[in-house]
Amino acid sequence: MRNTVKKLTWGIGGFILMVFILTILVLTDFQQKMEKREYEVQLKALREYSELDAVMVERTLEGYLSTMEGLAAVLSVGSPELKDGMEYLKSAAGSQDFKRLGLVDTDGILWATDGSKVDLSDRSYLQQIREKKPYVITESENSRITGQEIFVIAIPVTGAEGQIKWILHGVMRLEDFQPYENIETEEARRYIQVIDRRGNYILRNYYIDSGMPSYDTFFEGLQLSSGDMDAVEIMAKIKAEETILTERNYGGTDYIEYLQPLQLNEWYVVTSLQKDDITLEVNDYLGSSIYPLILKVVAIIVSACGVVLWYLRKLGGMELKEEENLREQLLSGVDGFLVVDLVRDRILQGTEELMKPYGKGASYSQLLMLWEQERIPADYQMYTLSTMSVEAMTEDFRKGIKTKVVEYPEVDKDGHMSWTECEMKIKEDEQRLIAYNIYRDISNKKQMEMLLKEEAEKDFLTGLYNRSGCMKKVEQILQSQEQREGRKHAFVLLDLDNFKAVNDNLGHNVGDRVLQDVAGILKEHFRDYDVVCRLGGDEFVVIIIDIADEAIRKKLNSLLEELRLTYTEGKISVSVTASAGVALIPDHGQDFEEIYEKADTALYSVKENGKNSFEIFREDFIKK
Repeated sequence: MRNTVKKLTWGIGGFILMVFILTILVLTDFQQKMEKREYEVQLKALREYSELDAVMVERTLEGYLSTMEGLAAVLSVGSPELKDGMEYLKSAAGSQDFKRLGLVDTDGILWATDGSKVDLSDRSYLQQIREKKPYVITESENSRITGQEIFVIAIPVTGAEGQIKWILHGVMRLEDFQPYENIETEEARRYIQVIDRRGNYILRNYYIDSGMPSYDTFFEGLQLSSGDMDAVEIMAKIKAEETILTERNYGGTDYIEYLQPLQLNEWYVVTSLQKDDITLEVNDYLGSSIYPLILKVVAIIVSACGVVLWYLRKLGGMELKEEENLREQLLSGVDGFLVVDLVRDRILQGTEELMKPYGKGASYSQLLMLWEQERIPADYQMYTLSTMSVEAMTEDFRKGIKTKVVEYPEVDKDGHMSWTECEMKIKEDEQRLIAYNIYRDISNKKQMEMLLKEEAEKDFLTGLYNRSGCMKKVEQILQSQEQREGRKHAFVLLDLDNFKAVNDNLGHNVGDRVLQDVAGILKEHFRDYDVVCRLGGDEFVVIIIDIADEAIRKKLNSLLEELRLTYTEGKISVSVTASAGVALIPDHGQDFEEIYEKADTALYSVKENGKNSFEIFREDFIKK
């Protein structure tokens, strides 16, 4: 009996030892596989993070560039003199993010809004602009005025003939350039740096304690670090604009770094992640679970098997949760997203607001059709269906288009309109075709675009429509419903008599006041829906909507009386009057040029016969 008990004891002990050893081997192998998988997941995430980091920088730069382009467009219209251009920049500077704005003249002299004047004739980026480059964003440098670290955005300002008249010059301080200021601390496990091609730091993201040593330049850090790639080789790849993935050791700590070149400027985004962070979560989990698990296996074999099964199930749930957390991090800062299986036409995941009323697992096509009926204006429904449907996204992927952005308006139940941007990324995943649709509200961006477009069509001195705005208004009138119903409109071309004497004897300031006074009289004299324009110089146009010939004569007779103006400076007085030529729309032309030519012919006849009067175009007018 004693021998039997002893044998059973040894047998059970041996079995328990075998189970213990097998458990250790299985868990060790499992740990290695988890670390390897986590490493691969984090490498993939690092690449996606780096691409998102680069997008943040590029969109910030695009915002500055868009602002500069809007300012340049306004300055190009009407080709104002340098003094007028600087006055406009000073009025606009207060609402911009730039440290300083200015105009560079043809001699390379910068006239800044803060009153400074700097010789920039030796700067290479000015020559690039003169060689027809649409814009230049410089590398970082020390300001000649303040000594602060800055970079410059330069854009040409063209004259009436398309020649470069000035170069618009905007200065941005590096300390104000913060594209990552909205990254939440708990989301920013990575360390972000932006550098130029010479290795100088543009900015660094300090929202995390990375433990990375601080260096004067990125290249200095490379040379003092070690890794799987030589520092000289990395610097050569940076100059060649290549994407780089490398492992580096800084101050005894291992990092994985992904270097992504920007498309908009000669800068790089460097995204770093501590290598220890990759396996930290796995090690913490195993350290807190493995020993209790072994005790359960030794105590009760059945319980040990149950614990192993529970453990494996929990790991599967952990992996799914990790994927969800990763997706939430990638989509942080957006208004909503949908993940769509294009093969089965099913919504796999998404934000609750976007999936209403169907929910997860519903048909994406069915949801899109509901949006068309309830949100999308009728004139945009064909566009959204042809770009955002399952068939459209599948066809795009077959053509090699894996990323696409669609912008469209939405109207809520109260009639309020907003603008949405949908960025679609399509990937193959385990024989499935998955679309990741990211939705953002871009109403503010669209409002700014419309504002800049309106400013580009207005005369900066009088606030009236300029030549470009006038031409668009004429084309709209020719295509309008009222025009198709046979209504007539008057195109009145006005020219001031004796205006040159005002500038010559009283100065250009008084001349500007005359133009502003005339603009005010014209706006007061005509109806709100009539169109008043200044084409340039002392030439004005009024488009009188839906008016009879006799009413035109009455209206213009009273206008010319109001435009008898006298201006006095000291002992000198100068009087001005106005002459007008009228063309009828559509009787005298089917486009702006033809109508303008007929009105100009009538105006010439008035000028030849004593001025201060008006004529409606007749075929017997002969322009000498």
